[in-house]
Amino acid sequence: MLDQAQIRLASSAIRELRVALSNFFLYSAGNDMVVKSIERLLNALNLLFESLPAVGLAESEGRLLIEGSPLDERMTGSTNMIKDLFLTHKIHSLSFLKGVTQNEIQSLFELLKPKALPTGLSLVQALVQKPIPHITLNEKVYVAIKEGEKVVTGDALPGGEENLDEALEALQYFLQIFSRVRPDSNKREVAKKMIDHMGGWLTTGNVESGTAAGPKDAGALLPWQDVMNGFFSLKKTLTSANQPDQLKKVQVGMDEVLKKLVLLGESQGIPLKVPEAGEKVQDAAQGSLFDSDPVLTDLRAAKEKVLLDPGLETHVAERLPTLQQQDDQEPFEAVWGILWKKIAAGNEEEQAIALRHLNRLQWNAVPRHLQLDGLKALREFLLDPRFPPSYYVGLTLAQNWLPLEMGSPNWEELVSTTGVLKNLAEKAPPMFEKQDLAAKVALETIYSDPVLEHLVNLHSKDSGSREAVEGLFVLLKGLTGPFLMEKALKPGDKEWEKAVALLKILENKGLNLIEPALQNETGPERMGLFLELFQKIPLPGRAADHIERNWESYKNETQVKILETIALWKRTEFRILLLRLLDSIENPLALPAMKVLALTGLEGDSRKIIAAVRKFPEQSKQKEKFWVSACLALGEMADPLSIDALMEWAEKYRFLEKKKVRDMKVREAALEALGHFRSNSVKTFLETLLKDAEKEIKPAAERALKAVEAKLEKPPEKSEGH
Repeated sequence: MLDQAQIRLASSAIRELRVALSNFFLYSAGNDMVVKSIERLLNALNLLFESLPAVGLAESEGRLLIEGSPLDERMTGSTNMIKDLFLTHKIHSLSFLKGVTQNEIQSLFELLKPKALPTGLSLVQALVQKPIPHITLNEKVYVAIKEGEKVVTGDALPGGEENLDEALEALQYFLQIFSRVRPDSNKREVAKKMIDHMGGWLTTGNVESGTAAGPKDAGALLPWQDVMNGFFSLKKTLTSANQPDQLKKVQVGMDEVLKKLVLLGESQGIPLKVPEAGEKVQDAAQGSLFDSDPVLTDLRAAKEKVLLDPGLETHVAERLPTLQQQDDQEPFEAVWGILWKKIAAGNEEEQAIALRHLNRLQWNAVPRHLQLDGLKALREFLLDPRFPPSYYVGLTLAQNWLPLEMGSPNWEELVSTTGVLKNLAEKAPPMFEKQDLAAKVALETIYSDPVLEHLVNLHSKDSGSREAVEGLFVLLKGLTGPFLMEKALKPGDKEWEKAVALLKILENKGLNLIEPALQNETGPERMGLFLELFQKIPLPGRAADHIERNWESYKNETQVKILETIALWKRTEFRILLLRLLDSIENPLALPAMKVLALTGLEGDSRKIIAAVRKFPEQSKQKEKFWVSACLALGEMADPLSIDALMEWAEKYRFLEKKKVRDMKVREAALEALGHFRSNSVKTFLETLLKDAEKEIKPAAERALKAVEAKLEKPPEKSEGH
């Protein structure tokens, strides 16, 4: 048995197994979603392998167990797909051994695909012919017995005289054991155990009448074929009875036992057949064991009684797939209608069994019109459930159907059903205890990461699906938002562009996802990832507050990239940060901050730049470079408060004493800056300057005057004051 920590790990592994199987059945083996989901399954199994040499998954009494321990269904989500596969392929247990590889898991999944096995070949037989080294079938068996819901291994089952149903249950277990026994001669010991647990029915007595005389001594053990003959004799006895309800159910169970025995024997290379007339068992059933199937016959006739009989539920479940696969769909449609009628009628027991039957159906084999009708009926049922247990089963229907519906969706039905689930998850107060929590878990299971990845890919490829996908992401923003943000913060991932494109659309629609994610960042490590995102999507409104609070924690290269991003989007709310960076002219970020301020500053901010120029050390070799950049920035800003300083710098260049060695770059930059203004005072200044300008500066002054005159000829803009 597992401890609580192992149960959590095991439950997570089963969830990944279900998702991986769903993806494998929906998409090609090389699909990225398939590969990633199998990788997650392997990671989950490897965590268990740290304390276990193997992980054995078994089905017992309708429940999945790992190493004999029940799973946490809140973590696994619906396990019906896995249980259906166990039923279809007659799997009693599935074990993953330490060292299992992705290729081995894919090989198993290939065999589990619908119609993957050749006709007449079972999964057990396929693995006998071509074994998968680290995956085994039917190595372990766990059987639930009614002793406080305890789960015990098969060798702990009670023995002694049993009634018919209990004897058949014990027999089912021992048939599983037969598949492990080699060589054939060792089956004699297994036969002895079977005799002990069957209450003496299968002994060397009066075979013709089917009565049991009991073994005379230990040497009277039956060989394999004799045990088989005993089954035939017992079957004939039951067939000849008056068939009250209990005996009829047991006969159906015995048919299944015989089928399993034949298949298990054949998988061991021991051909078993029905004894023919004249052989040792004179009165054994003639012809095929499988000629008569009363449950399937009743299903084809759409008889309510067989559908709603709890004693036949397992047998009905096994035959519903057969009914689905028939060319004539009329019987299946009749059964489908009966099940929904009983669900709507509201009798608790009948409603529950009808829901369970629906839950076992193969969704992809349901006719399309019935699928759409089923989704509508499911919504009506979930909105007004009369019995909590049935509500939970109804949620598993949604968990099974909606991911498969996404393969070729009717978006209206898909979005409507998702909307109902969301409303149920947020219902306050809930209709009954944990009603809302169960719906929330169902939504999280349906819209798992692989499904959301599929939707993102669909959004990028199929224009007809884009609006619906966007609607789903908006509807489920609490679930889809974190997923999409995580994808958008992985710029190296090949799916990054698709996630960012969808995120940008959702942000434009008012779905605020980036800002909360940014505010929740507690350290500077991921800021670089956000900056990659901000090359595609504008900075959110409150980004300035967050960045200013954390500015000192960022590395220099991150700070530079932040300044570039502010310039890209021309965000004025970062002015305070930019002005602060100009306080220290020795700060290496002062120059890039000034350039960004030129694009984002407001009227009056020019005074900070002018002050920075004036306090720059005269002897510094960097002053001229800074000064030229300041002139260009002031020109970009065109702040009237900077005109006087620019005219001063353009006229005399008074800050340098040695006129003969001074460069013209500062004066030229100041003149270029003045050309950005629509101002009569600037025009007059330039006209005066040109009368007595040095020949080196005259071309720059002429260009500036021409630019100012062109601006003055146009009507003034609202923001211009000169």
